[in-house]
Amino acid sequence: PIIFYSIKMSILNSYKISQKPSNLSNLKLFDLKQYEILVQLILFLVVLTSIFIPFLMIFNLIFRTNIGFIKTLDLIKWSAVFNTFSGATINSILCVFISLFLVLNISKKNNKLRLVFENLMYFGYTLPGLVIALAFVYFSINYFFSIYQTWIILILGYTVLFLSAGYVPVRTNVHLVGEKYTVASKSLGKSFYSTFTNILFPLYLPGIMKGFLNVFILTAKELPVTLILAP
Repeated sequence: PIIFYSIKMSILNSYKISQKPSNLSNLKLFDLKQYEILVQLILFLVVLTSIFIPFLMIFNLIFRTNIGFIKTLDLIKWSAVFNTFSGATINSILCVFISLFLVLNISKKNNKLRLVFENLMYFGYTLPGLVIALAFVYFSINYFFSIYQTWIILILGYTVLFLSAGYVPVRTNVHLVGEKYTVASKSLGKSFYSTFTNILFPLYLPGIMKGFLNVFILTAKELPVTLILAP
C-alpha cells in the first residue's frame, strides 16, 4: 500500500492543470435519450446480480437444508448484530463530525494544512485494516493499557481507517454550497450558529448523509480491525 500511495502522490504532484481555458464551442453534445432503455436495463442487471440473486441463493439454501426461516432467525446472534450497528453508527457520526469540523475550520483557510490532513487521511485509508489494528494494539498495550480491547480503541481504529470516506463527500458538498449564503446571512446580522443551523446545515445534509452511509457500510463489513480490537 505504501508503494501505491507513493505512486499516487507522485502522479498528483506531476499533474498540472492548464490555465488556458478550453474551447467549448466546438464540442458536440451527445444525446443519451435514445439509449435510456439500454442504460436502465444495465442498471437493473447490476442490481439483480449484486443483490437479488445472492439473497435468492441464501433463501434457497435455507429451505433446501430444512432449517427453516424461523429457526434461522433463532440461530442469529442478535447481540452481535446490535454491536455491529452500534459501532458502525458511532463511528459514522464521529467521522462525519470530524470531517465537517476540518472542512469548515481548515480546508477553507489553510491550503498547506489541508493537504497535510488530507494526505494523512488518505494514507490511513490505503493501509490494510490489519496494520491499523496491530498498531493500535501496540500503542494501547505499551502506553494506554486501560483502553486495550475497549470500545474506545475500536472506534479510534475505525476512525483512522475510514475518516477519508466520510471527509470527501462532506468537503465536496461544502465547497459546492460556497460562501455566498454565509456572507448574505452575516450582512443581515445573523450569528454563525443561526446561519449554520437554519441555512448551511440543510444544504450540507446531502454530503453529510453520503459520508455517513459510506463510513457505516465500510465499518459494518470491516473484519480484521473488529476481531483484533473488539472488547
